Amino acid sequence: MENSCQTIRHQINLSGRVQGVGFRPFVYRLATELELAGKVENDAQGAVIEIEGASKQTSLFLKRLQSELPPLAKIAHLEITGLPPKNDKTFVIACSKSEGARSAEISPDIAICPDCLRELFDPADRRYRYPFINCTNCGPRYSIVQAVPYDRCNTTMTKFKMCPDCQAEYDDPTNRRFHAQPDACPVCGPRLWLTDAQGRDLPGDPIRVCAELLRDGKIVAIKGVGGFHLACCADNDAAVERLRERKGREAKPFALMLGSLENARKLICLDSASETQLLDCACPIVLAPRCTDAPISRFVAPGNALLGVMLPYAPLHHLLFAEGLGALVMTSGNPSEEPLCKDNAEALERLGHLADAFLMHDRDMERGVDDSVVLAGGPVVRRGRGYAPGPVRLKTIAALEPVLAIGGEMKSAICILNDNVAVLSEHLGELSNPSGYRNFAQTIERFQKLLSVTPRVIAHDLHPDYASTRFARSLPDATLIPIQHHHAHAASCMAENGLSRAVAVVCDGTGYGTDAQIWGGEILVCERDAFERAGHLCYYALPGGDAAAHETWRPALSLTLATFETDWQQEAGTLFNEVPAQTLKFTAQRIQSGSFVQTSSTGRLFDAAAFLLGLCERNRFEAEAAMLLESVAQSYSGASPNALPPASGLLDWKPLVRNLVVGMRQGVPVPQLAYAFHSELAILLTSGALAAAQRNDITQVVLTGGCFANRLLTALMMKNLEHAGLEVFTHHEVPPGDGGLALGQA
Repeated sequence: MENSCQTIRHQINLSGRVQGVGFRPFVYRLATELELAGKVENDAQGAVIEIEGASKQTSLFLKRLQSELPPLAKIAHLEITGLPPKNDKTFVIACSKSEGARSAEISPDIAICPDCLRELFDPADRRYRYPFINCTNCGPRYSIVQAVPYDRCNTTMTKFKMCPDCQAEYDDPTNRRFHAQPDACPVCGPRLWLTDAQGRDLPGDPIRVCAELLRDGKIVAIKGVGGFHLACCADNDAAVERLRERKGREAKPFALMLGSLENARKLICLDSASETQLLDCACPIVLAPRCTDAPISRFVAPGNALLGVMLPYAPLHHLLFAEGLGALVMTSGNPSEEPLCKDNAEALERLGHLADAFLMHDRDMERGVDDSVVLAGGPVVRRGRGYAPGPVRLKTIAALEPVLAIGGEMKSAICILNDNVAVLSEHLGELSNPSGYRNFAQTIERFQKLLSVTPRVIAHDLHPDYASTRFARSLPDATLIPIQHHHAHAASCMAENGLSRAVAVVCDGTGYGTDAQIWGGEILVCERDAFERAGHLCYYALPGGDAAAHETWRPALSLTLATFETDWQQEAGTLFNEVPAQTLKFTAQRIQSGSFVQTSSTGRLFDAAAFLLGLCERNRFEAEAAMLLESVAQSYSGASPNALPPASGLLDWKPLVRNLVVGMRQGVPVPQLAYAFHSELAILLTSGALAAAQRNDITQVVLTGGCFANRLLTALMMKNLEHAGLEVFTHHEVPPGDGGLALGQA
């Protein structure tokens, strides 16, 4: 038996989020309190501790090491090795080591902490009203890091030489700014200034003048943590409408920033789960139901039942709201569909025609990182600031060699899988845009450099014409592995939840199938590296190809024609009256002749339903029709429809279309029809999933694909499947849509 007074020494190797989060000062304070000797240091894999002292005290140290971590720290793996005692007398924080393979976790950017916020507004504090205040518990991380280990010399802060006061804090292990890499103050750190659209300095206090401009209805480009926002007062119709016109953003909802949770409650309906999301240190945009009397412009989110709201996360934001501002539109600082602006000169060039003034600073960003977006009480739908590049640690698989997965065409994100750790990039945008594609290619290069790995195995989408597929083919000496789109969606959700076999219900707008058709309503039986297509929505023609994703009458015509055949015009009545008669006739003839590709798309089924109910003739932004359909359905509070007949392999949507068309002719209220459509679709998909589960003796089902950003469909599916005795899994860490695709590919 080990003597409790015996002197022993341990080496503790740790991986996880242990750099840039106050972990070493915490270890120092704990070891000193317990009168233990040794050292702690960062290395390329995480952190290493050597601890020496009485057996009883070292045991207590190991216990408290894991139970009393700093707020942002996470230990993913801990390995203890016995060492001979060295008779050290003190405990020290040693210099970082950079040798060996780099696998240290990089912390996301974190919202300002309560301590820094208190100091920000304390007139007696030397950082009073300083827009770049931070400590080891908050501030920029991923947006400024250039290499690991996470030390100041490896960040964009290296150009700012600390003053004696900041240096003393930085060197003091008992100070919460010990080795806070962005640490600075007004004497030695970044500065803030305000310019007009031509880059000419404007006089006065930048914060106060900026607030005055916003109150006067101006649009201001504000440089924050991950890039620029375009801001205006959200209750000013003229300002919001002008921002829409300048940005060319016809209808897509704008995100809002509110100064406090109390003010957010006046705009959106919040429960405890969504309030927790708003207050989280990631500070994402939370999509929640709007209050009926929300005091904002009608142009913020026209026709949408949800509002996207976030709270201030940078000191700069808090200073602006301290000037008495109400709700602000805070939309990404970029021309529509282009990458986020992060540099001052770039912003003046690209946003000069959009903004009336620019609030800028000289703390450079290594990369632009968009705000993250989450559904209230639900999954992440855009993974960016506050979440990226947090890893997903796989429980059931480890890669034999590093893999680079490059995602799809839309909502692009990449992933590097090394051993059992999958690191996903931030949201990168649309690859169909040339600047978006350049950003994608540059991110791959930077990501590999940051993680110090150059994978030769490249996983990409099966679609032969995706820009990401072409990129993969351009890489020399690479082993390319094409992954079917919906299998990747399924594998992503399975990886998140540690599953090795499951039935997957995969619903989205489009994905290239193994039969060269366009899939999108799939029941798959999945293992990690293989799948069987056990069922799908019945195929229908997709007139116009990509045009069908914008013009909702196209899939509506296809589905109506297939449902009613020669009687389609009589049954449809006036539903297609807004479509030019000659166009309608010509398209119907081509559908009947079999001229178009076939699809099983759930996304286009939603578009068709929205058209048939008179809700949306054209998608002005992705999924607008589906969002409107869900909003209307959520307003219905009557009884659920009767169950549809059980399905097997082919899931027949014709009863759903028939009920919509006949219901409209009979004058059934649109909210009732919209809810019935969701309910009937959920029953149809549940029937297909249940049949596949029973045939294959599987009890676990995953719900994935962009359509499961629809909260009503997800809730109905979960209720149905759980009632049938199946265990249901959804996404939490990565988006259900194409933003999570790369994880599944890897």
